Amino acid sequence: MGEEFVFENARLRLIQDGREDLAEVVRHVSLYDCGAGYDILSYELDGRPRYIECKTTVGSSMKFEITSNEWNKAKKYREQYNCTGL
Repeated sequence: MGEEFVFENARLRLIQDGREDLAEVVRHVSLYDCGAGYDILSYELDGRPRYIECKTTVGSSMKFEITSNEWNKAKKYREQYNCTGL
């Protein structure tokens, strides 16, 4: 549910900023590639990719684990990589 929320928010952000073209190509990557190192491929308004890793919980703890693959992608993409906790 958390990933779906972030996915829809990523699309909505682009639509609200007049980039419907980019909203159409936002992808929920984790549904078909669990080894990508991120969950959602979105875009900045200028068209640069935005890699989003989602971490969700139903408890009060905000602790989460990040895999070595996720960490390596975060280092590789740096400013374009976002980790979102819900």
